[in-house]
Amino acid sequence: SPFHNLTSREIDVISTFLKERYNLSKVISDPDILDKVLMGEDIKRKIREECNITTPHFQVIMSKLKKRKVIVDGKINPRFIPNIEEEKGYFQLLLLFELK
Repeated sequence: SPFHNLTSREIDVISTFLKERYNLSKVISDPDILDKVLMGEDIKRKIREECNITTPHFQVIMSKLKKRKVIVDGKINPRFIPNIEEEKGYFQLLLLFELK
């Protein structure tokens, strides 16, 4: 929570976006096209259904994610996208922290 200060519902939505992004990245290699497809209405509808939330509530959550800089310029902020590499049937998740 200190890293992002999101509510559990906001975490549900952004984690579903990240799951969809990962699945799409297996077939779309261009990051710009990937972001456009991910933020398209079809994927947003799928996320609303999967998270079981209404369209107005989804719009409120999206506004909050933009306000908190989780979504910037119509894309997920790269700092929130995990670097997941699939090797030999398992995933390796690497977290990088920047000390200031």
